[in-house]
Amino acid sequence: MQGLKRIERKLKELDKLFPANVAVTWRPFPGAQSMAFHCPADTLFYGGMPSGGKSDLLLGLALTSHKRSLILRRRSLDMAAMKSRFEEITQQQLGNELHINSRYIQTGGCKDEGTKYKYQGQAHDLKGFDEITQFTRSQYEYIKTWNRTANPKQRCRTVCTFNPPTSPEQRWVLEYLAPWLDPRHAKPAASGETRFYVLGEEVETNEPIEVGGKLIKPVSRCFILSSIADNPLMLASGYDRILDNLPPELQGLTDFSAGIQDDPYQVIPTRWVEDAQARWRSRGVGVAVNIPQDSIAGDPARGGSDEMGVAVRHGDWVNAWTYPGRETPDGITGATKILMHRLGNSQILLDVIGIGAAVQDTLTLQGYKPTAIVASATSHLRTRSGQFGFANKRAAMWWKLREMLDPAHNSTLALPDHPQLLGDLTAPRWSLTLRGILVNSKDEIRATLGRSTNVGDAVVMVCDLGAMVYTSAF
Repeated sequence: MQGLKRIERKLKELDKLFPANVAVTWRPFPGAQSMAFHCPADTLFYGGMPSGGKSDLLLGLALTSHKRSLILRRRSLDMAAMKSRFEEITQQQLGNELHINSRYIQTGGCKDEGTKYKYQGQAHDLKGFDEITQFTRSQYEYIKTWNRTANPKQRCRTVCTFNPPTSPEQRWVLEYLAPWLDPRHAKPAASGETRFYVLGEEVETNEPIEVGGKLIKPVSRCFILSSIADNPLMLASGYDRILDNLPPELQGLTDFSAGIQDDPYQVIPTRWVEDAQARWRSRGVGVAVNIPQDSIAGDPARGGSDEMGVAVRHGDWVNAWTYPGRETPDGITGATKILMHRLGNSQILLDVIGIGAAVQDTLTLQGYKPTAIVASATSHLRTRSGQFGFANKRAAMWWKLREMLDPAHNSTLALPDHPQLLGDLTAPRWSLTLRGILVNSKDEIRATLGRSTNVGDAVVMVCDLGAMVYTSAF
């Protein structure tokens, strides 16, 4: 008897996993959601105001246009609302995986940076990221690698939905969509416009381009702006009144131009970095010609996915560059990148942890005398007020850059308009310990951002007060 009950229970579980044909009446709403549904781009970002039909779009694509779909939230627990909507559409329960109408739908989460590896090799013709701003860039880029199918008639695409970023860690989405969302972009793109990219760099054509002796076909990218006006169900419920009456601190949820809210323990405020970058743009790159180069700093890459950061300082003017880890696999190439930007006898500052030690050895053998920067070393510096010391060299360098950028002290420091620098410099957080001010480590920041802050660290080093004379230029 017990055996029969177990069999019946298993059969019911199988019925839920493999339901019979289910009537699906879902159709995209006219307007932005319909434009997104029919968008031809390989990667689509669909976002804007809450309740713009973003999650609904992912469900609709999985139910009507794709054979194998993966839909993710950063935390799998946050899938509850989407699962409820799925049940409303199909009268079926959406679990971690479901076969419905010859379609396979998988859901999941990616809570920690390392969780991305559990999706390695899993092929889906739809990769859907709901609230992509909550994911790190490396999670997104890694998981969508397997956006593929063996069926030549089945289209593949990655679709990301999101509300405007609300914290510096989420800024990578704005950088990724700069043509659409950065008003300062040299070639702005309209909502719904498709752009083409090869190895992350925008190109003018959809035709294959030769890179390193290999023809590479560009991939297409598009952003479509959504709003509550694109969701008649929410509009009819009066939810627009709630959004229109949000307090100032929550208006960033509905407006890309409202700005990102800083964390109270953010080492360097976002506005200070933006002001320094505005000074840099107003002065122009030619300023370096008339001011001797005081120092150059290098933060070598520590792996293929990392980038090497190089920064130079001419008085109170700084410039910076990044190079993919594949271009700096050893000490010789790392040293070469530094020397190609060095002018005169400027001081060389170098992060010597990891591959940096090989770069230091190479420079030393060539007769140079680089100054080694060890983040964990002791620092005897104190804050401008003299009230606090620092737990280590890293904390001192970052805090001193904060003080250089403080507008209350008439800062003139000009920082480069590098696309990653703002995110790098606003990522670290500080805390007060018995040893003094402590700034979180590069590994901790990498776990949050999904990448290393190499260009930011290079800029911090090139402005290091512990390795050079403090001048009135700052």
